[in-house]
Formats: sequence, C-alpha cells, structure tokens
Amino acid sequence: MKIFTRPLFLLLVLSVMAVSSCRTYEDNDITPDTTGTGTKPGTGGSTENSNQVTIAFPKTSLDINTTDSVVAVFTNGTTIIRKKATKGGTFYILPLNGVYAGTWQTNFKVYMAPTSATDPARMYRYETNLNTAVSTSLVAPTGKLADTWKPNLFFISQNYGVKFAVAVLPSDPYYELFLPQTLINYKNIYIERYVYKTIDNSPTVIQYGNITLKAAEFKGFNANTNAFGPFAKAMVDVPWDSTDVSLQLYNDSGNDFRILFSHTTVNK
Repeated sequence: MKIFTRPLFLLLVLSVMAVSSCRTYEDNDITPDTTGTGTKPGTGGSTENSNQVTIAFPKTSLDINTTDSVVAVFTNGTTIIRKKATKGGTFYILPLNGVYAGTWQTNFKVYMAPTSATDPARMYRYETNLNTAVSTSLVAPTGKLADTWKPNLFFISQNYGVKFAVAVLPSDPYYELFLPQTLINYKNIYIERYVYKTIDNSPTVIQYGNITLKAAEFKGFNANTNAFGPFAKAMVDVPWDSTDVSLQLYNDSGNDFRILFSHTTVNK
C-alpha cells in the first residue's frame, strides 16, 4: 500500500490535521450498547444499583476544564453497557444504576478535545475488572505517556462517517474503528504505524506494522488488540524516539487514496 518516507509523512501531517473534523464526543463514543435488561442472567434480579464510580481530577492530573466527556463501557458475557459520566467541580460521577452487582470488564474513557489545528483529540483509557457491588474512586489521567491511563489519538471524519481511535504507545496494540454501512468512494481501509529511533543523527525505522480492511466486509464497530499484537509485543521495553500513525482510504487500482488522519508523537 502507500508507504511514505518520513519527510513526506511529516508534510502530510499538517495538511491532514488542518482538515480533520474533531468535535464534541459526548455522543460519539463508538462502542455499541447491547444493554437489554441489564439483569444478571438466570437471577431475575434487579438492575437497581446505588453505587457509583468517582473519577477525581487533582492538580497532578489533566485539567478537568479541558476534558470533553467521560464514558465507561461495562462488559459481562454478551452484555455491553455504555454509560456517560456527569461532570462535577473537580470530578466526574458515573452512577452504576442499571449495572447489576458483580464483576465487569470495564473500559473507562476520558475524551479531550483537540487543542489546536495540528493537535488531534485524545482519548485516555483505563481498563479494569470492576466490582460494581461497591462504589469506586479513581484518579484521572495525567496526560503523560507513562500512566495507568493509556493514551490514544481520536479522530472523527464527518464527511466519511469514520470514527477512529488508536493507541499512542508502540507497545499498546489497541485500536477502535467505526465504518458506516456504505463507505463513500473507497473500497479499502489501511492503518499503518511506524516507530523511529535516532541512529547516527538520523531517524531510523525500528518497527513497522499495517493492516488492511475491506469496507464491504467491515461495517460498524470493532475494538481490536490482535491485529497490531506482534507489532506491540516487539516494542515492549524497547527505547524509541517518535512514532507515526495514519489512517487511509484507497481503491484497488491506480493511485486513488486519501489520508484521513495522520499524526506524529514524540517520546518526551
């Protein structure tokens, strides 16, 4: 597919980010909700749950005033419940009503709006097995690369109906992608990730990974940690200086492609 040299990639970053459409994410988390009754299978029990999760934003964390929204996705078997938190003064509150008491695989997501035309939106995620039989307190992300909350880039294309999140850290294989039922003008989706280390004063590729998806076979939402699994595993505990990611649309013939999103992250 389309593999760019680093100088060309860096030139493309500015032009792509200038036309990227990233707005509020209050209703744009791309995880589907299969709540149903939310009742524990086989119990006939109630979904009433007075417990809650509090996410505090102390001075050592991101400024809560720069946050866009907070979402939690609870998974137990085939049941997926997506809930939005309510913002307080220096915290978010997420009531657990509708989530029966038990242990749920939970993915908390803190969304940050872009700070400039060249700086994309961020999504910080914290994954845990949450005991919903009790209330829980969490501390918000710091915004640093090394944190219990994993940093992700987040992008929405209003023109194509594509929503995309991808891990920043090379050792993290996570990505999310939502495609509409019909992808306008293009047949394929291409995601690529580069990792660089400066060797002899020159940025050198030390790891590369890519995946290709056919739009006709891939519709709706997918969260994936397998496709970039080998890429991420190879980067565990490996020093790096910068990393690039791009999301592209393309057709099978000719030089017909469009870069929807690209960004470079410097390790500092």
